[in-house]
Amino acid sequence: MPHPLGVPSSAPDQALRALAEFRTAVYRCFGRWADTLFELVDALAGGGRVGSVAELTFEPVLRRGHGSVYQALEHGQVHPAAAGTLLAGQVRPGRVLLLGVDSSKFPRPDTRYVPDIGMQYAAERDHTGGSPAVPGWSMQWACQVGLDTGPGAASPATGGAGGVGRGSWGLPVDVRRIGTADNANEVTAAQITDVTTRLHAAGTATAGVPLVFLLDARYCPIYLTQHRPDSAQLLVRLRSDRVFFARPPAKRPGTPGRARKHGPRFALDEPDTWPAPDAEHTTTTSAGAGAGGTVRTRAWHHYHPEPRQRRKWTGTDIIEGTLIRQDHTTPAGRTQVWWLWWAGPPGSFDLPMLAEAYQHRYTIEHVFRFAKQDLGWTRHTPLDPDQAERWTWLVALALAQLHLARPLAADRRLPWEQPCHPDRLSPRRVRRVFRHTVAALPTPARAPKPARPGPGRPKGSTNKNPRTRQPVIKKGRPANTGHPKGHNPNATTKPKT
Repeated sequence: MPHPLGVPSSAPDQALRALAEFRTAVYRCFGRWADTLFELVDALAGGGRVGSVAELTFEPVLRRGHGSVYQALEHGQVHPAAAGTLLAGQVRPGRVLLLGVDSSKFPRPDTRYVPDIGMQYAAERDHTGGSPAVPGWSMQWACQVGLDTGPGAASPATGGAGGVGRGSWGLPVDVRRIGTADNANEVTAAQITDVTTRLHAAGTATAGVPLVFLLDARYCPIYLTQHRPDSAQLLVRLRSDRVFFARPPAKRPGTPGRARKHGPRFALDEPDTWPAPDAEHTTTTSAGAGAGGTVRTRAWHHYHPEPRQRRKWTGTDIIEGTLIRQDHTTPAGRTQVWWLWWAGPPGSFDLPMLAEAYQHRYTIEHVFRFAKQDLGWTRHTPLDPDQAERWTWLVALALAQLHLARPLAADRRLPWEQPCHPDRLSPRRVRRVFRHTVAALPTPARAPKPARPGPGRPKGSTNKNPRTRQPVIKKGRPANTGHPKGHNPNATTKPKT
């Protein structure tokens, strides 16, 4: 029989105490408008599907009106360093730490008065025949993935119980915006360095525990390898048309000319150029829709791309890494191929662990979907990129609260839903009972002060401070201002008519 508050009778007091301490620490991460911001986090974590920010005022935990909510989002203060340190301390330790890094668009297509807007990739428009991009901001998340350890969730290569599992849970660790003037690889390298430093400071990342960052093919593996922290490992997906080179043979004494820089050619889409692998691992899938399939993983060490002046990485030195090819074959005979680039500390290469690691990068896509569909991440329409980043931090803190409340939540399924083991509850099911789970916990937010609403703008008056029209920045064009050709507002001479 479930507890009337949605808390199992055997819930440990330690989990409830950890949730209460986390809520107090969240309040300390706020500056101005701290009370409203904290209640916004509570309303996000325990309410229904968010259609707009104003709808959050119907939640009992949010005792302020919609005017205070919008004032807090516009003038409030969230300390990113304090929030990042707090989230890093919540990372669950294990035999391996997997962190997915990926960016998602914060669309703002219906306005031209928002600054620093760029064209962001939109996958939903990729096959419609139109342009697969929309105006908006790019928000990059770093999340711990592989958090599901319930029945049937552990991966065989990571050690059974205590290993990583596949599921929809992801714990946000850091959030930052990639501006139109920023380089995505530079921002990512700085984010990986900051997250690694915070994990070591929190004692989560210890010696002997692999710390693996999982990234998609949009990132430059060479640049990230150059700026990789000493204790971190990188596993980056590669395009299948890339070409690499092995180490050159040693120069014979007395041979004229300089020594060779490149060895035999290795083209990812030309099997004739592949030598025998340096390591190989084969496993059989035992869970999920592809149970009974095989995964063959091969690795080739000490390969590098050809350095050229047009490359985006620093300098033109030879940067070596390990090439990994994974062939996922289903029982029906369908094969999916992944090419990966690995770089890490010497002696830390573990092919069985890496063979199971990259599949968990796709968990961050579940995080984005849950944040957008349930938490209303992109339903808010801020007029400033700082407000968008502030709102993103609130969504990340709300998701972290749900993760901490996971051991305390009971399964309150809808009539058409299947029963679920308590260790396998999805974020949506935990959010369904979060309000009852924290009902007995005190709130650090102060009670609102009663006040009369302001007079507002006098009737019949007009707005005397119109907003400046902002361009949509499109990267890849020299001296681009976002304006049509011949109408550059920064031009010193007028265009010909």
